[in-house]
Parts: sequence; C-alpha cells; structure tokens
Amino acid sequence: MNDTRCLYHHELPVVFPGGKSFISQGLLDGLSSELTTFYINNVELHDAAAALAAITADQSQSTRWHAERKLRISSTKAHSIWIRRKDFDTLAMRLTCGKTFFSAATTHGMQTESTARKVLEAQLDTAVFQTGLVVLQFQPWLCCSPDGIALLNGEAVITEIKCPYSRQDLPIVDNETKMCFVKYLVYENDCLCLSRKHEYYTQIQVQLYVTNLTKAILFVYSSVQSVVIWVVRDDNFLSQVISKLEHFYFAHLIQQLHS
Repeated sequence: MNDTRCLYHHELPVVFPGGKSFISQGLLDGLSSELTTFYINNVELHDAAAALAAITADQSQSTRWHAERKLRISSTKAHSIWIRRKDFDTLAMRLTCGKTFFSAATTHGMQTESTARKVLEAQLDTAVFQTGLVVLQFQPWLCCSPDGIALLNGEAVITEIKCPYSRQDLPIVDNETKMCFVKYLVYENDCLCLSRKHEYYTQIQVQLYVTNLTKAILFVYSSVQSVVIWVVRDDNFLSQVISKLEHFYFAHLIQQLHS
C-alpha cells in the first residue's frame, strides 16, 4: 500500500504541543479540551498504524481488533452514516452500543470465506494476503478491514469476499438472461456491476480511500458459481462521503465513545 496520499481540503494538519494531530482546524475548534485529549490519547496512532494491521490480522478473532475498531468509523459502518438524514445522535448511540450480531447468514459467510479465498486465488493465479485493521494515519478516526490484498501486475488490489447464504448452492447470476439473484449486483449496458446504491459500494469505496488504492475486486461465491466484479475508486463519491463521515464522528460519535 502506498503511504503517500492526496489530502482532501478538509484534511488540514494541526500540530499539538508534544506531537502531531491531523484533526482539521474547524473540527478541532468544536471539541472540548477533554474530548481533544481523549482523541489524541486513544484514537491517534501516528507511526503505529502499520503495526496494528499486522497484529490484528485475525480480525474478528482478535481482541485488539475489536477494541481499536470500536473507537473509529469502519468501512462497514460508513453507509448507515452516509444515508442518514436525521437523528444522528441516535445513530451514534446505536453504533457505539450495538452488540455483535450473529445469524445463519453471518455464520455461513465466516465458514465459507476461506474456501472462497482459495477459489479466488486460483482464478487470479496469485496469493490473496490477509490483513488486519487498517487505520488511516491522517484521519485515524477512519478504518477498514479488507478481506485481502492481492498483487496483480505489480498493483495492489483490495479483495472483498461475499458468500451469500441465500445462494450458497445456487447461481449468483444468469448471464444469458442478465438476471442477478443478489440485490447488490446489477447489469449496466450488459456489464455486471456492483450497485452504487448498495452498502457494499460505500464499504469498498471507503476501503479504497483508507488504503489509498484505486481498484478492488468484489468476489461473490457459491458452491456452483463465483463472479468477479471490479470496483474502481470514485473520488467524486468519496469527497462527499468522507466529509460527512468526518463531521458525524466529531459532532456526534466521539461524545458517545467518551461517555
């Protein structure tokens, strides 16, 4: 992953006594000294971000992964914030107090992911490396946990694996009739795509932003069919989403995290 990235206009570095912080000035002015101290001591990682990704490679099986992720907006939470129009404090409370949800669908996904990864590696003819919690150094309130990173023709590419429970032994799409059997895939001009309105699109775009990569593969797997969907980074979309996520974090979420 490239450590150099272009900052958006709202990412203005602010230097604190004793170290650097990367809260934009307007957001800094809106925080109490108590919240500012909480943010610097608990959320900012500085040079520890790369180490965190390595030691949390087990993701949901890692206690540290859960603890660090709870302090931040993760890519999986981004869509619920992006589409929210009111009651932001209620959403902040739900995101901080929510319990881990398990169902037949989530259990199937966790149990099948390793098999799907091997199939994807065979199709790509390259290894898919697992990573832990990736925290954006310049905006450490934001994080993601990609299912993997693959190196294709010298370029790092995110991989996101989905194993839909409803289609576990059924086709994902019908290429002849152009029918999709999962709601997040659509045909556009005869091309199979990830729906831009779906939460997975927001999730993957935020992953691309945090990792500073430009391309991702969405791999949808069942025992009878698998499909590869390429997703390209959309900076116009991200410029709106990241700004809203940042405002939500400092105006609503950080108070809930500190309470």
